[in-house]
Amino acid sequence: MCMNTMKEKVTVFRSGCSMEKTEILKGNAELHIPQVQFSDEGDYTCTVINTPEKEEGRVTLQVSVPPSAYLTPNDLTIESGSEKTVTCEVHTFYPKDVSIRWGQYRKGSSDCELLEIWTCVKNVLTNSDGTYNVTSLLTLNPKKEDDGNTYSCIISHRSLRTELSRNLTLTVTEKQDNTSEPLSRLWS
Repeated sequence: MCMNTMKEKVTVFRSGCSMEKTEILKGNAELHIPQVQFSDEGDYTCTVINTPEKEEGRVTLQVSVPPSAYLTPNDLTIESGSEKTVTCEVHTFYPKDVSIRWGQYRKGSSDCELLEIWTCVKNVLTNSDGTYNVTSLLTLNPKKEDDGNTYSCIISHRSLRTELSRNLTLTVTEKQDNTSEPLSRLWS
């Protein structure tokens, strides 16, 4: 309970909480909680007694902080047959539950293929402010035909109305073949 109103006296149990007496008299028992903190999350019950009648209303307050994200590297060129890892850093979100998936858009296509292999999600880390960070990795070992494909890190969190995604387009170069050079050129 944040406040108590008896005989027009208001007692505050959490600093900054308020209810307007004039609004209460109009039937609006609105509770104002400024600078909401993680500790404010939970179930709230409003009980109105007008002897002999009594009514209760319940509401659940969920505190959320939407994630931010970025890819490293954000621009990627790989030699065909080589392997590189892309990192998706998801940071400063609350609560801890977050979903990270990787998708692939083939060059010229708008269809997203979800990638189940070559992905890894590291442990979620807690920040000093109570928010969380997590890292997801995608390892690529492309062929020349993967040139121009777009890869997406797709993030779902209760604070987001739509999924958050970060994209990069892959450039694949031909593998350099130095075996065709004469031996005399290699030693000069």
